[in-house]
Amino acid sequence: MIKLKPNHWLTIGLAVFAVISSIIFILLPWAEMNNYQAVNNSTMNYYKAQVDQVVSETLSADNLEPGRNLGTQEILVTLQEGPNAGQQVEILNYLNRTQNVEVRAGQTVIVCADEPDGVEPYYTVYSYYRNPAILGILLFFGALIILVGRGTGAKSLLGLAYTIFAVLFFLLQAIFHGLPSVPITLLTVTVTTVVSLLLMGGASKKSLAAILSTVAGLLLSTGVFAVFQGLLHISGYTMDEAESLLLVTQATGLDLGNLLLVSVLISSLGAVMDMSMSVASPLEEIHRLNPEHGFSQLVRSGMNIGRDTIGTMTNTLIMAFTGTALTTMLVLMGYGWSFQQLLNSNYLAMELAQSIASTTGVVLTVPVTSLIGAWMFTRWNWKGEKAPQKALSKGGKRKKRA
Repeated sequence: MIKLKPNHWLTIGLAVFAVISSIIFILLPWAEMNNYQAVNNSTMNYYKAQVDQVVSETLSADNLEPGRNLGTQEILVTLQEGPNAGQQVEILNYLNRTQNVEVRAGQTVIVCADEPDGVEPYYTVYSYYRNPAILGILLFFGALIILVGRGTGAKSLLGLAYTIFAVLFFLLQAIFHGLPSVPITLLTVTVTTVVSLLLMGGASKKSLAAILSTVAGLLLSTGVFAVFQGLLHISGYTMDEAESLLLVTQATGLDLGNLLLVSVLISSLGAVMDMSMSVASPLEEIHRLNPEHGFSQLVRSGMNIGRDTIGTMTNTLIMAFTGTALTTMLVLMGYGWSFQQLLNSNYLAMELAQSIASTTGVVLTVPVTSLIGAWMFTRWNWKGEKAPQKALSKGGKRKKRA
């Protein structure tokens, strides 16, 4: 009979859990509505097509960007997908500054087909066919992670894949169809945190401390953002996309008001998880090398470790939010928004609340992880029993055990 180590049982357990949860996600009643047809009755379809010939073109150089052309192309393409696959169609391809897909014979493109019932389809060039490039980028990323991280890198990729799967096939569907968004999001991030951290750290005190700290940090981020929402009078209804999502809300029961809160939970997950493991892992090593260190000493060590990481992590989060807002800020400058107007706008209030709440959760994860980790490493063993305290001699020194 083959004897398996605890980590082997953990791997098998996680694999079974991932397979079962994946099947559940796919078989849930809303899975059949993944195409969002509840509110989308468009006649637009997108097909892959091969460019056979550029019949004619009238192009001129764009004076704002060297190497870019503006104008029109008359092209012949053969559809490779859809009900008219194999049919050759003629398309007039317009090249402007916002939609500029200049094609050559032999290229593969994506065409948009407007196909109303009883009317001849109208075709336009939508974009370049990017599937191979996207696949290549993903393979490069995966290979790089495995090359540098080896086994740990492979486990982190599995955790990332499971997280993406859970978000796409469970969380988005649940929110879309009107389930309580905040509890569902908390459930999703908790499950994905457990899977990811157990994969990377195995069944250990370090992993358990990181899991508990991550959940605590996310709850703190959520609480802080809830306070900010009240102070700044913002919600999902103040988002730019709110008007479009109102149609979805009416059709499916989408909880639009809490979408901002949900976005903070999701955007904070990676950084909070990173901080919790960055503190818990060194604490475990310190305790292993210096088992005489007590609870208070480990807490101080955890705080010192966290302080060195807080600065860079805070900059990372704030700059990430700033980077996503860069284009919008340039637009506001171009339209001449005054400082008073910008300072009191919904846009700045939402961006500020999200970035500060996420960063606050990361910062507060440091003391939380220090306390939880120090308690686990010094006062709790893996079986859940209190660790025996070493007796002190009269001189204050611990007695040596026989």
